[in-house]
Order: sequence, then structure tokens, then C-alpha cells
Amino acid sequence: MKTKIFNAVILAFSAFLICFVLAVSVIPGILIDTEILLLFFAMPVIAIAITMIVQIKRATTPEQKSKTRTFWLFVLFGIYIIMLAVILFFGNEYRHGNSSINISIFSKEHFAMCGFIPFKGTFEYFVRLANGTIELDIVIINIAVNLILFVPMGFFVPMLFGKKIKNVWQFIVLMLGITALVEILQFVTFTGSTDIDDIIYNTLGAVVMYLIMKTKFVRNIIKKVLE
Repeated sequence: MKTKIFNAVILAFSAFLICFVLAVSVIPGILIDTEILLLFFAMPVIAIAITMIVQIKRATTPEQKSKTRTFWLFVLFGIYIIMLAVILFFGNEYRHGNSSINISIFSKEHFAMCGFIPFKGTFEYFVRLANGTIELDIVIINIAVNLILFVPMGFFVPMLFGKKIKNVWQFIVLMLGITALVEILQFVTFTGSTDIDDIIYNTLGAVVMYLIMKTKFVRNIIKKVLE
């Protein structure tokens, strides 16, 4: 009974923080600072992660451990998906969108804003960097964010859907599909920029994490912590 009450408190605390961020992010003209955005998502994630580990350690049977682990991992996965949606589609410092642009979705001007040639956008970054028309930190942040953004997928997919996604090739196909869908939605909603480089970097970051998760060293750590 005490566990259920405690879990309800943790979930309510997490829901309050996330709903607050969602509410603020849809207010026109307001951009959430990246630090604040990450803080409001980090607090419930840390609280849930600690709760999950403690409850797994206290569970007396393998079934209880597995049930507890699966429940909290799905909660964490849900929080990550919401955070991803906020970063990619809502008002925030990282991606404030181009919804105010007065052109039609399938106009020539809109397609001209998109990057369909692999690494063309990345090459242009370095050309501008050499010309001194862009700062190095902007280049690093843009590439790093695209690499990091989908890294958690490499953790959650093998942990929660390992029976369906059995190898790295299936995972690559899954990530290409997910990231392509994100770019299509950004194209339709005029949110962020539609670029094939984003698909490549997003998928690469997730695949690297997936391969790390498959190493014996990491599997042993996860077994000790979550089993």
C-alpha cells in the first residue's frame, strides 16, 4: 500500500512538471530556455530512476523485479518521448520553428528551404566557419544535438522491445523510419528545418548507443543495477 501511494506521488510530481513545460511551450511568443527545459525533465527522470532501482532491489522475486523494471522504464520512455516532442515541435530556445512563414506547404520556396542532399548542410556549415560567417560553437551545438537527441532510443528499444527488434539492422530501419517521420512532420508544420543530415545524425547517435548497450560490459552493469 505504501509503495502504491509513493508511486502515485512520484507520478503526480512528474506529471505536474511536464504539464507545466507543455503549457508554457504553447504560449505564443514564449521560448523556454534550454537549461530550464532540461531541468524540468531531469527532475522527474532522476526521481523515477532512483525509485525504480530501490524498488527492484527490494523486490523478492524475479517476477516482481521484472514487473517493476518494465513499468518504470515505460514511464521513463514516455517522458523521453514528450521531451523529444517539446524540443522538436514546441516553443523553446533550441527550435522555435518557422510557422509564421507565409508560404504554402508544397510550394517551391518551401522545398528550397529543405536539405535533400546528404551532408550538404554540414559542408555549408564548415564553409561558413572558414569564411568567419558562423561561430564554431553554433556548428558544434547543431551537430552534437542531432547526434544526442535520439541516443536514448538506443537504450529504451533494446530494454523494452528487445524481443521485436532483435538486431542492429532492424534497429537502423526503425530509426530511419522514426527520424524520417519527424522530418516530414517538421516539413508539414514549418517547425525547425527539414534536412536529410538530421536523419543521418539522429540515426547514427541512436545506433551507437544501441551497439554500446549490446556490449558485455554494459549488459553486466545493467544486470547488476536493474536485476
